[in-house]
Amino acid sequence: MRPIGIIVALAVVVFGVIGLAEYLHDLPSLLKEKGPHLGALTFSVLMLLWWIFGATTNWVRDAADAYARALLAVCEKNEPEVSTPE
Repeated sequence: MRPIGIIVALAVVVFGVIGLAEYLHDLPSLLKEKGPHLGALTFSVLMLLWWIFGATTNWVRDAADAYARALLAVCEKNEPEVSTPE
């Protein structure tokens, strides 16, 4: 899953830069006319960095372990009581 995330984020960054290439020579018009696009490109770069450095095997394992502990805790709390015959 991580390689797919990196490829998609990289593609978005590349196409974002290509889309803004005509405005790179004039920074004021870039900020005025393409501000939202520049914000989206910044977000895409941050996501690319997260996929490269943040989404590690240890991070996924820690999240999965925390989810498993929470799920088991809920199961133990909601365990039905078994009545014994008298």
